[in-house]
Amino acid sequence: MNLKTIILLMLLPMSLSAQQTITLEECWSNARKKMPVLQNLQALDQLDSLEQLILKTNYLPKLNANAQATWQSDVTSVEIPMPGFSIDEPSKEQYKATIEINQLIWDGGRTRALRQNKQIETALTKAETEDAFFSVKQRVTSLYFALILSQKQLELTQQLISTLDKKLNELDAAVTQGVVREAGKHVLQAEKLQAEQDLSGQKFQAKAVADMLNVLTGLNIQYSDSLVSPNARVPETVKRHQLTIYELQQDAAVSMADVLQKNRMPVFNAFAQAGYGKPGLNMLKNEADSWIMAGAGVSWNIFDWKKTNRQKQQLKVQRQMVDHSREQFLQQVNIEQQKYLAEMEQYRAALVKDEEIIELREKITRDYSSQLKQGTVTSSAYIEELFKEQAAKISQQIHEIKLNQAQVSLQILLEK
Repeated sequence: MNLKTIILLMLLPMSLSAQQTITLEECWSNARKKMPVLQNLQALDQLDSLEQLILKTNYLPKLNANAQATWQSDVTSVEIPMPGFSIDEPSKEQYKATIEINQLIWDGGRTRALRQNKQIETALTKAETEDAFFSVKQRVTSLYFALILSQKQLELTQQLISTLDKKLNELDAAVTQGVVREAGKHVLQAEKLQAEQDLSGQKFQAKAVADMLNVLTGLNIQYSDSLVSPNARVPETVKRHQLTIYELQQDAAVSMADVLQKNRMPVFNAFAQAGYGKPGLNMLKNEADSWIMAGAGVSWNIFDWKKTNRQKQQLKVQRQMVDHSREQFLQQVNIEQQKYLAEMEQYRAALVKDEEIIELREKITRDYSSQLKQGTVTSSAYIEELFKEQAAKISQQIHEIKLNQAQVSLQILLEK
């Protein structure tokens, strides 16, 4: 065993270990993690938590401090003379400072309805954010299968080069013996060079596809890595995030109608006030004094000129629009589903014929190969049949990949 062989054997395990095995699910998972917009999901949860805490403060007492000083051009005075009794005229300069506390007793369920509405809005925004991954998932899938197809083309081109190289070795003896002319050998050499040139171009193309896939997934996929053909798991019914969006849009409209209804309810509250000023609560006493006041109140918008009813009508129309959008979406999904099902049937039927065609093409090529060695056919005739066999194998590979891609595309169309 020479030194070159030993070095090659030593490098072989290294090259094998460097090759990765990549799955489509792995690409999907990494593409999802890499999408900047999906990072907003955690932020949306934080925003919802903060919004809930803000709304809960409606139940807490509210403390306010107020102060004012005024001068007025006239004051209330009693000008009726009363024997033995006099009332001082209030001062035109007045001031007061108060501290007031208000406590909500009952708001008709308004705060609870608002909290529920905010939760639905957050869920809706999250569903819309999740749905943004659908187009990325389709793009990743398209590139994944494009890379598989490129690898198959590389494999078949390498097989073609190997076949031509083997045939050239066979023709050497035939040319020496004068059975085949030198020009016949040159034809095969030219086709081999062309195949090598095609191989180089195919490698660049495969690398470009792998690089685009890496941009979306953040992985380091090489065009020579082993890509596993995915096993499609097609759901029986449509489970897309878009349906969740429509449901949440309906829920949001119902929730907002509840908020509008709760806004019409009376609001009860209690309050207490402590103050100091001139004059105090006794207006007839023209001096500074302190005071305390406590009580309860109610506010109720009894008549709003049908504003709430009209707003509810708007929400009803919005819900009808959501229903129509949902029907349109399901119709479009059904059209796409039928298209993929038809493609799957087409490729299955084509693969049955591919097997028969390849079997016949291989027989023809072997026959022409034998005749070429005997000098009864030209190299050009052999090359033509060899390329026909090559084209049949490429067609089979394309049909297999396209069938698998149609199955996975149908899965993506229906699943979340």
